[in-house]
Amino acid sequence: WVSKERAAEQLLSWGVLDEGSADFLAKAPEYEAKQVVSALGPDVRNPSAFVTRKLKGLLGGAASAGSAAPSVETIPFHHNGTLHSLQWFSKEQALTELVRCGVLDEVSADFLLKAPDQEAKDIIASLGPDVRNPSAFVTRKMKGLRGGGAPAESQRGPQRSFPTVVVHT
Repeated sequence: WVSKERAAEQLLSWGVLDEGSADFLAKAPEYEAKQVVSALGPDVRNPSAFVTRKLKGLLGGAASAGSAAPSVETIPFHHNGTLHSLQWFSKEQALTELVRCGVLDEVSADFLLKAPDQEAKDIIASLGPDVRNPSAFVTRKMKGLRGGGAPAESQRGPQRSFPTVVVHT
């Protein structure tokens, strides 16, 4: 396995896949593409339909039923100082990929899942080369956008003290 693009090209040249399913395979995330190709066995009668159906299932039905290949948006982001590209089929798929690759932890990915798609894309794209902890960065951005961040000391107003109640059982 060199790459998903090379695998799709080879399967197309051998006549195993048609143009549409080969293109779909080439545009899918690497991990999912590998999963689907490894599942192709001698009992699969229509490999093109199999690949398309499996990828649609793995990607959460991101592709519409009438098209062989979904439209793919690519989101650039940095991780460990290196520029990466995230293929965006759906928010769920993209965040799963970021967790799988160790960019985000589960908690920050779940938090980002609550954002509208465009907001989530913007936050991921804002992961610059200077961001050392992407999970904390995402959580901080989400809290800021949701108004859930702690206000600065000067914005808190007068401090009130409340009685402490201790319950012994």
